[in-house]
Amino acid sequence: MNIRPAEPRELALCVALNNRCILGESADTNTGFLLSPLSIEELAAFSNDGVLRVAVLEGDVVGFILAFKRESKFFTNLLSLMANVEWVDPSIPSISKLMYVYKKAVEPSFRRRGIASCMYKALISEFSEFGLLGATVEKPVSNEPSRLFRERHQYRRVGTFHAAEFEGIQGYQSGIYFKSSV
Repeated sequence: MNIRPAEPRELALCVALNNRCILGESADTNTGFLLSPLSIEELAAFSNDGVLRVAVLEGDVVGFILAFKRESKFFTNLLSLMANVEWVDPSIPSISKLMYVYKKAVEPSFRRRGIASCMYKALISEFSEFGLLGATVEKPVSNEPSRLFRERHQYRRVGTFHAAEFEGIQGYQSGIYFKSSV
């Protein structure tokens, strides 16, 4: 498997994968846990502002990961949401070399094969000086596979994000996890 920067022609594949992995209104966790759909225009703008990597297996894109460095426009907008986090470790938001992993998706038929682990390892290797921050939905549904993944890979739970409504979901809560670059 090869983890590499996404090529412009692969944006449509990533958008289609993202949109197949949306947590549905029925809260069917078999479809995925991504909260928001994407358009090609949005992903193109995100990839210019952030870091978009694809997992390619035998010539096919089977996953992607999208992250943003602290100096990105996306991360600047994220800072306002951080006011709604109950921090266990309040020093985390002030780390200068910090990346937020916004989205990660793996083709359903390729899940549980280590592709997500490979994408995270590649991101950590490429940006070894950065700590990684990410969120895992807990309410109104719980993304247990993501929580277990983060625990297995030594992410620390550093806070809890609460919102009465977030991305169209009422009574939203997510755990905030961090992995140091050191």
